[in-house]
Amino acid sequence: CGTDVAEAGDQGHLTRLRNRLVSVRCPACGYSTFLNKETYVVASFGGTMKERLRSGEYFTFHCPRCQERSFYAHPMLYHDPQKRFMLILNEEESHLDHEKDVICVQVHTGEAFIEHLRFLDDGLRPEQIMWVKTRLQRRYPQAEIIYDSLENDCLWFLIKEGGQAMPAGVPLYSIPY
Repeated sequence: CGTDVAEAGDQGHLTRLRNRLVSVRCPACGYSTFLNKETYVVASFGGTMKERLRSGEYFTFHCPRCQERSFYAHPMLYHDPQKRFMLILNEEESHLDHEKDVICVQVHTGEAFIEHLRFLDDGLRPEQIMWVKTRLQRRYPQAEIIYDSLENDCLWFLIKEGGQAMPAGVPLYSIPY
């Protein structure tokens, strides 16, 4: 069961949301509950939704019983008509009709959703990020490599290996377009 809501952003733009109850269970103590979460978001200039998604805060559950923080995900569609992309988080493959010049990407985990939102929102295409990640993976074959941000014409990645995370910067001019 879901409800449609319209949330006014800081600058008066509307973010359309489709809410539904999502079941969440704490992996530490087993506490379970339902959270009212958005499943369809249209980007706007105002509000905090995009930053909560980009930071991972949106998919973080704080257990009221044991105070543990855990990560969860649920199906959702994020659409940014200005930047011309749609991002789908879904366990199963699905087809979504869209205009030819709109980038449409489907992912299956919350972590992948966050990473893809970051680079799509930064104006980068999936094939550009994969090109860089492939080269970084050659240098760090055992590491998990995650796109983080675009700052000062440099793409920043986190190289996670052996419980450690270190940043790696790649100049934007070295990325093929």
